[in-house]
Amino acid sequence: MTGALRPIFFVLLIFACYNSSYADDVNYATSAIPVALLKNANAVIRNAHLQIRIVSAHEIHVIHKYAVTVLNEKGAKYGIITQLKNKIADINYIEGSLYDKDGNEIQKLKKKDIKINNPYGQDMIDDIHYKTYDFGYGSFPYTCEYEIEIILNSSFDLPDWQPQNNFDCSVASSDLEVEYPLDFLLHYRIFHMETKPSMELADDVNKFTCSVSNLAARKRPDDFAPTDNYYLPAIIMSADKFELLDEKGSMATWQDLGKFVYKLNVNRDELPDAVKKIVHQLTDTCSNSLGKINLLYGYLKKNTRYVSIQLGIGGWQTFDAKFVSEKGYGDCKALSNYMKALLKEAGITSFQAWVYGGQENEHQMITDFPNNAFNHSILCIPLMADTIWVECTSKSLPAGYLSSFTDNRYALLLTPDGGFPVRTPVNKIEDNLLTRRAEIQVNEKDEMTGDIDLTYRGNFWENEHGLVINEPKSDVDNYLNSKFKLGSYSISNYKISNDLSGSIPSVYETIAIKGEGNISRNTQHMFLSPGIFNFHIAAPSSYELRKEPFQIHRSYQVTDTITYRLTGNYIMDEYKGGNFELPFAAYHYQVILENNNTLKIAIFYSQKDGIYPPEQFADYIRLYKQINTDFNNKFVFRKKD
Repeated sequence: MTGALRPIFFVLLIFACYNSSYADDVNYATSAIPVALLKNANAVIRNAHLQIRIVSAHEIHVIHKYAVTVLNEKGAKYGIITQLKNKIADINYIEGSLYDKDGNEIQKLKKKDIKINNPYGQDMIDDIHYKTYDFGYGSFPYTCEYEIEIILNSSFDLPDWQPQNNFDCSVASSDLEVEYPLDFLLHYRIFHMETKPSMELADDVNKFTCSVSNLAARKRPDDFAPTDNYYLPAIIMSADKFELLDEKGSMATWQDLGKFVYKLNVNRDELPDAVKKIVHQLTDTCSNSLGKINLLYGYLKKNTRYVSIQLGIGGWQTFDAKFVSEKGYGDCKALSNYMKALLKEAGITSFQAWVYGGQENEHQMITDFPNNAFNHSILCIPLMADTIWVECTSKSLPAGYLSSFTDNRYALLLTPDGGFPVRTPVNKIEDNLLTRRAEIQVNEKDEMTGDIDLTYRGNFWENEHGLVINEPKSDVDNYLNSKFKLGSYSISNYKISNDLSGSIPSVYETIAIKGEGNISRNTQHMFLSPGIFNFHIAAPSSYELRKEPFQIHRSYQVTDTITYRLTGNYIMDEYKGGNFELPFAAYHYQVILENNNTLKIAIFYSQKDGIYPPEQFADYIRLYKQINTDFNNKFVFRKKD
């Protein structure tokens, strides 16, 4: 689903450390590394330097020098270099040396061994390739020393400085140096750094410098860490005025950047006459805009496919609607533009929106810092009563549903008046539903037969539909025969339907099962493990008192109803399940034995997204423990006289 709006320049040194430096007299012996930098580390940046020399808006020289000590096999990726090359970023040279654990140089980088590849596969048309190099040394620890010069002919996307962009990589020292002309206005934003950059005027240029040292490796934030653009130190930069190939623009405001992008793509939505005719055949008899949107979105999905196109300025300028119509494919921008053109012919106005898609935090749009923070394009359709968002690269989503790939974040709406930050939709609790109902009959041999009905809606649908819709029957059978917590069982029959009729998609499953193994006995008692459904909420990484706020990232609701109809009459030992009403979640577990032979279990859980104070995390831990207890308990029965 990822689109083509990715940055024009990045150096991915696998550990994503964009900077580096080394000195000729440095001691690369592993024994010289301070003990504090070895703790929790798989690699150590010994010294690093990033120099960015901005000659003009269309000429930028970037020199990276760094040395990294690879401590073990998990850190081996840090010794590999991968560098992008395209029409905007040219690699002038790559040099490197390898040192053993005692700091002795044992090998020079061999240019003939630098590999050239395109990692994006057959669904991408581009003029991009990557140069990669790996010493392939297997005797740990060792140190790799690299120097790279890249020449950029665009200031649209300036490099970031991330001296420590991975949690298991410590840093002995790293520094940044940026030189730029007096008439070049540089914007920057700092994340998680106590050291402040210094500014000076030297030799008729502005000089911007910053350094860090002794950054220890640390554990990755847990699932409850509040979302942040960068969890580790970083400085991001952007140019007030930029050039992108032959185009000039401004990034002084989001509105300015939006004007540049809109102008770059204006008048590229002209449809062929044959397609115009199809649009009217589909929509002229439809009386409402939402119906027209659904009809044209269905046409788009049926007649196009996603291919990422990265030719020249293609990362930012769309291929026109006639191209997509003729070829039957396009990247995220081209497909969004094509859908925009179809809607325009039907009399419906829409706007493309740039967004950063995915779960990663880096490059998320910051509303008060204009920069190139996008990798994807979607479509926004404002109507009188509502706003419809459309993911034009998807074959499975309904109109109006973006999925967790692009929902609940800021996007840049591209209009004739410029760009405007807008928030993409987020599902409410009632949109993300998992409902499960089981009716189980237990015979005198403790064999079970029953029917199970399940509904997956919203975010739950996203996970489930990929497993059961349009998949080989054998794969679906294998999945269904392993999803329930029964000792042993088989699926005797099932029916699955995919409902895309509304803006929130759902999957419905009706499953007939036969099984055994959840019941055991002794001379006086019957023991029943009633939980046939798995239930997972995010597990605390630690039960210690939390010092920082925690975040619930998704709202959702789960409702389970399980009924066991037993053969015979029984008395059951009392069981009291959990009962919680918390600011961030509610949970209720109820057990009833009716008529001495019908066991009914009702479970309700809901959680509300948000950031909560650290002192409430103790309640979350209690909730988590209780849910695990309830879902793994055994009920004790005695036969009724």
